[in-house]
Amino acid sequence: NKANFGGAIEASSNLTMNITNSIFKNNRGYSGGAAVDQAATSTFEKCQFFNNLCQSNDMTIGTGGAFQISGTGSATFTNATFYNNQAIGSIDDGGGHIMIYSGTVNLINCTLAEGNTTSQGGSVSLINNTCTLNATNTIFSHSTATLSNPIIAKRTGIVNLTNCLFDLPCPTGVTCTGSLAVSYTHMT
Repeated sequence: NKANFGGAIEASSNLTMNITNSIFKNNRGYSGGAAVDQAATSTFEKCQFFNNLCQSNDMTIGTGGAFQISGTGSATFTNATFYNNQAIGSIDDGGGHIMIYSGTVNLINCTLAEGNTTSQGGSVSLINNTCTLNATNTIFSHSTATLSNPIIAKRTGIVNLTNCLFDLPCPTGVTCTGSLAVSYTHMT
């Protein structure tokens, strides 16, 4: 699937969206490779986001390889897996897996692995003070960012990580309660 906003789904204001046991794979969007939430309330349970790409046709913009949220939206991901999603653009805001422009994203028992961005936040990027990321029992692994912060890039906003695992130290300016940075070798 391919679209300007959310390769598979675009949810707009006042919409409530509940998605269960779904796979979002090989989608492409200008903003949000697989899905975009613009002031909606979204829940994703037992969903998988694989190989999604966020990149404009002219290759300048790419934000939120799998998911992007803005407005007053909120999104909760429970038992979700994000793998090999990319936000690729020469002037993008990053977020290899997830881009938060505003609103709240909750990650519960999730795995975010091998996200990639040519900007910042290989897994997640937050841009302004109306952004909130809450992650509990979540694994952040082997993501990359060309400019900065391969795990989570936070310009402003609130990030709370509880009982999470990282393959790098807790990101600067982020609260990591009960979380642990572990070192291991990635085997293919």
